[in-house]
Amino acid sequence: MTCSSGMSQANAAAEEALKTSLANILASVDQSKEVASMDSVDAGCRLLTTHLESFDSVTSPFVDAVLKFLSVCSANHESAKISSYGQAVALFYQKCCKTSLSGEVLRKISSLSLSFVELFSNAPTAEQVLKAMLAFHSVEKSSESQQLMEMVAVKMPKLYLSFYMGIEKPVTDCSEAEMMQIAAVIAPLSLLMISRSQEAESLEGPLLWAVKALPVAVTPFVRQRCVGYAASYVLVRGTEHLQNLFVSSEVNFALFFSLSCVEIRMTLETDTDTQQMTSNDHLSSDNLSCLLSALDVALDDLCSGRVQLSSPEQFMVVFDSYKALSLTLLFMLTSDAPRTDWVLVCNAWKLISSYLCESADLPDKSVDFRLLIRAVHKDLTLCENPDTEKNLISSVLPLFFLVTNREVCVDLIFELGLENSFIKFLKDNAASNAHPRVKSIILCCQVLVNLSAKHVLSSLDQWNVDVSNIEDDDIFLHVTRLLLKSSCSSAIMSKSPEKLSEVVERLNKVALDVDGYYEECVETLELLRV
Repeated sequence: MTCSSGMSQANAAAEEALKTSLANILASVDQSKEVASMDSVDAGCRLLTTHLESFDSVTSPFVDAVLKFLSVCSANHESAKISSYGQAVALFYQKCCKTSLSGEVLRKISSLSLSFVELFSNAPTAEQVLKAMLAFHSVEKSSESQQLMEMVAVKMPKLYLSFYMGIEKPVTDCSEAEMMQIAAVIAPLSLLMISRSQEAESLEGPLLWAVKALPVAVTPFVRQRCVGYAASYVLVRGTEHLQNLFVSSEVNFALFFSLSCVEIRMTLETDTDTQQMTSNDHLSSDNLSCLLSALDVALDDLCSGRVQLSSPEQFMVVFDSYKALSLTLLFMLTSDAPRTDWVLVCNAWKLISSYLCESADLPDKSVDFRLLIRAVHKDLTLCENPDTEKNLISSVLPLFFLVTNREVCVDLIFELGLENSFIKFLKDNAASNAHPRVKSIILCCQVLVNLSAKHVLSSLDQWNVDVSNIEDDDIFLHVTRLLLKSSCSSAIMSKSPEKLSEVVERLNKVALDVDGYYEECVETLELLRV
């Protein structure tokens, strides 16, 4: 008989003996029909601790028996005050890290861990127990473990960050397994970042690790957790702050965009009917929603000039990433797949709407905006949550500006019953759009909608529109003619003689130079003479 087989037999015999002792304690508790007494808890935990200290590993059936005992002990809310109970629980988690456990046993451990968070929160052995628990769940990586770590991070941030600091090490010194564990611990900090935004600066340490890990991460799990945490930072502190961290870490900022878009696409394009996904190889709905929202914020920052990319090469990487992602989102949003997560759907529509509006000048004729508007309107009719409805409306309305023909645009607005929402949207946003062409399009749509609705908002008078500044002849003519035909004609007629002469001269030039506009120009000139 070898030494190892002898130890194995001794371990098995000791496990059976301890299981019998624990079962006897549980039987006495059942007979008394009360919670386990403090003496019973202490006696059982001392036996359990002695056994766990004597052997390096435990078997899965033994773990199941110990779980029953610890669960019964936890029903006594005073049990956490017993030092032997805390010591036994901490040792139990340490041994479980070295044991191959079935899915059912893992779920039982996760369930018991949730109760331990509350039970040990103010106990003398809280730090010992909860750090051992986090060590186990940070390498387990199930969705239940993720939820448990999020709970500890939010309820006990100091303890959680202390645990993180205990396992953190330079990225260059980490094995693949260590990188996965650290990334798993970083991920729940996203929730802490968002729920306690005022403390975001104190959470930059883990973010720096995540930024440095992105260029060398080889597993999707690490990349997903790192970009997810970075996304939460964008939502709380902004794109520029994240860019500064990338620059200080000497990491290409475009990497955040390219990896985020790739991980979103890999998740959305996975065929769940043919490939079973686990939490290790795809983003959760919450992660997807967070990333989509962050990419929308970042897109606005980049296109507005608030954030400048360092080179043309970075620009191409970033916008190629957005373009590839837009194709995936368009396919998802226009498919007949059932909607299960409306927050995700809303964030996807918002990003695709922003991207299409920002890239409207690009020569891409592949998108039929009328069909796209009908698709988002279909989602609008399916959702039953007022907040969801509001978010979807805010996503669909900008798409109308991409419909080239203004009359078709208005017909579609009324066909879908969005006229009231559209008028409010225009009223709320027209003044904030400084770009002359964008503002002129808004004015044109505003007047068209109001004329069709047979009521014109008085606010048009207050905009003091100088139609001479509208460069596009088509829009100049439409806005001028429709304003003159409406009750807001004073926006033009109240101008000085010199300004009116400029308008007349421009209309005469359009009538002569632009094919098909002669009759409309003549009609508009007649209105000016009234």
